[in-house]
Amino acid sequence: FFENVPSSSFILLIMVSLIQLISFPWAIDYVHDGANSYFKVIARTIIQYWLFWFAGLYIHKIWKNDRFWKIMLILWFFASCLIISNALSNNIFAIILSGKPIYLLLGDSFAILSIFILCKTKNFKKQFFIIIITSICLFALFSRTSLYCFIIVSLLFLYKQNKAVLLLTIFGAAFLLIINFNNNIMEERMFRIIFGSFDTSQSLREDRLEDGLNHLSNNWLLGSFMGDVEQNFGRTGYYIHNYLSFWRQFGLIPFFIFITILIPYCIKIFKYWFNNKKVKGLSLFWFLYTVFVLLEIVMARSCLGSSYIWMSISGLYIFFKNFNNKTS
Repeated sequence: FFENVPSSSFILLIMVSLIQLISFPWAIDYVHDGANSYFKVIARTIIQYWLFWFAGLYIHKIWKNDRFWKIMLILWFFASCLIISNALSNNIFAIILSGKPIYLLLGDSFAILSIFILCKTKNFKKQFFIIIITSICLFALFSRTSLYCFIIVSLLFLYKQNKAVLLLTIFGAAFLLIINFNNNIMEERMFRIIFGSFDTSQSLREDRLEDGLNHLSNNWLLGSFMGDVEQNFGRTGYYIHNYLSFWRQFGLIPFFIFITILIPYCIKIFKYWFNNKKVKGLSLFWFLYTVFVLLEIVMARSCLGSSYIWMSISGLYIFFKNFNNKTS
């Protein structure tokens, strides 16, 4: 087992898991329903970290299963139809559940599923169709981070695959924004940040970042697991909305190990993409997927809100190990 897995990230996961388990006796006192809140947190950390880490180890095997990908394509198609049809049935083009948008639940997952399908599809016209439909669905899901990151990933994809279509896409998007400029588009939630308008959500995230960094300055070495809940009198959701939250939750040493593991893999896959004229299949997936999740954890996703990066960490290890074996 240890011969085929990245031992450094495996040890880091054990370290992070132990920190959370050891924190149980006092973490449950941070909030009234402490045990319930604690188990919700570790479901998004311990369980999901390990889940995506193991998934990354076996993606190269799953990738070869064409039957699996046909099923995934069918699921993507039906999901797209459901999202668009439900969005059209509301007063605004958005998915609403019990009076509230559910972008935090579906946005990232649908975007990542689309990246899978995009990279597995070989026909460029079908790939471009997937990009357009996914962008519309993410707009309907009201997930700005998912939409913006997917658009950036799609532009990188088009840059490598077809620069003429890339230019037409950019000009087409700019034209649509211009002709709708006078229709209060600057006040639409999905476009406020682009036009520099005031945005309540972004303002709250900036405040939580400042509060989190101030709290981190007092616990910079060991961190404070669920310290955001303790600091805010048992209220959840006040964490740092980027991966500096990993430092705050688990301490300097795990954060340092995490960074030293992640950065070399990112540099390798970026170099691979830039140095090859045509990147397709699994190598294309690892580049686009890594860019997507990396943008998210830098811009808006905390270690409590996104575990997808762990699939990159383990998956890139296996990818370059197999790549080196083939070239040696």
